[in-house]
Amino acid sequence: MSSSYYYFAATLPTLHFNGSTPFSLDVFRSDCQRLLRQEDYEDVERVLGLRFDRPRNGLVIEWQTFIRQIQVEVAWHRLSHEGAGAALNFERGFDPDVVDIINQAFKEEDLFEAEKMVMRLQWDRLERMALNHFFDFEFILIYAEKLKMLERISVCVSEQGKQLFDKIEQNAMKLKDEKIRMFQ
Repeated sequence: MSSSYYYFAATLPTLHFNGSTPFSLDVFRSDCQRLLRQEDYEDVERVLGLRFDRPRNGLVIEWQTFIRQIQVEVAWHRLSHEGAGAALNFERGFDPDVVDIINQAFKEEDLFEAEKMVMRLQWDRLERMALNHFFDFEFILIYAEKLKMLERISVCVSEQGKQLFDKIEQNAMKLKDEKIRMFQ
């Protein structure tokens, strides 16, 4: 049975995919540490990527499985275009939403837009997972993941983040060009 956190959940502002973060992850995390039971707080840390041991909560396990499915699809897509797709030794999930978005993202010229497409897929999955969770611990976990996504987007669109992202994109394009020349 999930814990209920009526007051805490009710005080959290609504998050929107194209919106801004109402507060930082650090503020949210300290509120969680102060207001949640210790074992619940540890699952919040797992969602935020601060702990890597096995989660207690089924929603966290479901979310991690979904994220792994995206990672596998991305890896399969990359390797299959290099001719190694058939040799991969892991199981693809074949979720049609995941396959479709990953295919679209790989066709996108702008890497940040491709990343946002994948993040939108994740956001939409969280929205479905949030159904019937209003003031319970699962609501808090979903909120943590959404806040983490919004903070990542805000860093990428900041001037410093944009410069870093542009540098990563340039390096990725150089590597791609080098591979193409190598196979010619």
